[in-house]
Amino acid sequence: MQGELNSERLVEALTLLGERLRLVGAEPQEPVVCGGSSLIAAGFVGRLQQRTFGSHLTVWFAGRLDQIYFKLYAAADQGPGRHVDDLIALNPSGEELAAAARWAFTHEVSPGFRSLMRELLTQLGHDDVARQI
Repeated sequence: MQGELNSERLVEALTLLGERLRLVGAEPQEPVVCGGSSLIAAGFVGRLQQRTFGSHLTVWFAGRLDQIYFKLYAAADQGPGRHVDDLIALNPSGEELAAAARWAFTHEVSPGFRSLMRELLTQLGHDDVARQI
């Protein structure tokens, strides 16, 4: 399973993990996955999504809207990098970005963070949203 992680490889890995859990007699497991793996597996649809891999592994993935919230917050907090690429892949609307920014401000209230958020939204081509927040 060397190489870049894609949907096929992720499904294969989780299916093997589920089968291994069954073989060793483990109780069924239900982890929650967010971040890049969730983006790969969930296909950008819905909130919390359930997928079953064999009989002993059910995985819950954060959905598209939650990923927008997480990625916008992380990009403003930690700097662009991979978070901006993931955010662009999610293709958020201005309304979704405005809601995500409002949510982020419930976790980080400093004027500096607000300024970074406005700058990020402007860089993403959403000047209108940057002016709203």
